[in-house]
Amino acid sequence: LMQLRHILPFLLVTGATAFTTIPAATSCTMIPHGSTSTRTRTEISLSATETETTSTQSFQNVKAVIFDIDGTLADSWKLGYDATNVVLQNHGKSDITVAEYHEGCRYATPERLARHVGLMPDADDFETVGEQLGAEFDEYYVALA
Repeated sequence: LMQLRHILPFLLVTGATAFTTIPAATSCTMIPHGSTSTRTRTEISLSATETETTSTQSFQNVKAVIFDIDGTLADSWKLGYDATNVVLQNHGKSDITVAEYHEGCRYATPERLARHVGLMPDADDFETVGEQLGAEFDEYYVALA
């Protein structure tokens, strides 16, 4: 089984519904084509992120999964940039530049946001603050999408 974790939205194409949008930051378990797994190829389980109530849904009529890789279907880097600046503004920080955003994208969202508010990895509250800001970012990112 391939465990994928995305911060980008994706669409499911089903028999009954042309497109079903799945929220960003959704955890997805997929069975690769040709797998020896006993589950069928069209069965995909989706579960909520850790900050939401955990639930699992099974989509039996899935025909395809369309992933939006940055900029293909949606301008997702801009959504991330805008959500980052909303979080920073909410905490009395100045907006970052596009260059600063792209530079920070080498880090996972919690670490990136902790760095954007001026914390360094050796700070006692680096991880806690990063997780709090990351959860706030996820809310804004999904709302903007």
